[in-house]
Amino acid sequence: MYCSCDGDCTFPAHLVRSGGNALHRKYGLEKLLNKYGADFYIAGHEHNYELMYDVYESKTTKSTVNPPHTVHIVTGDAGGPEEHEPFKFPSPDRTAHWEQVETDTDDNIQGVVIDDVWFVQENHGPFEV
Repeated sequence: MYCSCDGDCTFPAHLVRSGGNALHRKYGLEKLLNKYGADFYIAGHEHNYELMYDVYESKTTKSTVNPPHTVHIVTGDAGGPEEHEPFKFPSPDRTAHWEQVETDTDDNIQGVVIDDVWFVQENHGPFEV
């Protein structure tokens, strides 16, 4: 739904967030996640790792304590034969971090923590728009 690495993060991501006319993307997910207070949305597909703060309608409060919207995580670097995708776009303000452990087979970096943060949600429930 949100990413910043390449063209998949433009119109195709918008269709997943907001919906469109394509049969398999008729309904968007963003309002549904917000309505039911989903704390995290974790997805793959992009062959890289990116964590965004709480995001709703492309805006963020950059909060890690009681975030008022869903935190988005792309973790699609599980070691497929396609290699990792480079980031072609600048990092947007919504980009954050959490703990991500490197899984490449290179002994020099395998198992190294490449990212970490704590998110705290004291009052779970629907988010208000």
